[in-house]
Amino acid sequence: MGTNLNAWGGSGVGAVRAAALESWRSSLEQRAQGTAPTSVGIQERTAIRQQFAAQKKRYEAAITQAEGVARRKRDQLQQRITTRRQQPNEEKQQHQVATLHGHKYTLDAIVSATDLTRPSSPPPVARGRGGVGTGVAGIRRRHRDLHPHPAPQNTGHPLRPQTGK
Repeated sequence: MGTNLNAWGGSGVGAVRAAALESWRSSLEQRAQGTAPTSVGIQERTAIRQQFAAQKKRYEAAITQAEGVARRKRDQLQQRITTRRQQPNEEKQQHQVATLHGHKYTLDAIVSATDLTRPSSPPPVARGRGGVGTGVAGIRRRHRDLHPHPAPQNTGHPLRPQTGK
């Protein structure tokens, strides 16, 4: 380091004495730099490594836990999506089954009316206008009884005939 006589000059120290103090200070700095440790000791290094290893372990545990929570949430969300996608399919299947059951009852009525077990005999004839027969009129009445439809409404539409008059 260079001599800094201005630092000593204003304090009543002469130039010679200031140069001596500066030289002494430089020699102390050089000696300190020469004896200063250039690396960390074995015990200190071990302590530092243990400290970082423990910290790393805590971070890895936190990451593993966060991944587990994220995985569970993803699975729950996937389950909700699957459930919601299946609901319309189940409703459609229920409707199809109900419709098929309705057709089965109608088919059973037709089969019983035509009596397919005896193909050589003619189909039974309806008993008349008011009676419950086994012919086509009877099947239609039973179908109406099994599947009632609301009475037609007067819509005022010119192409649809008005009913109930």
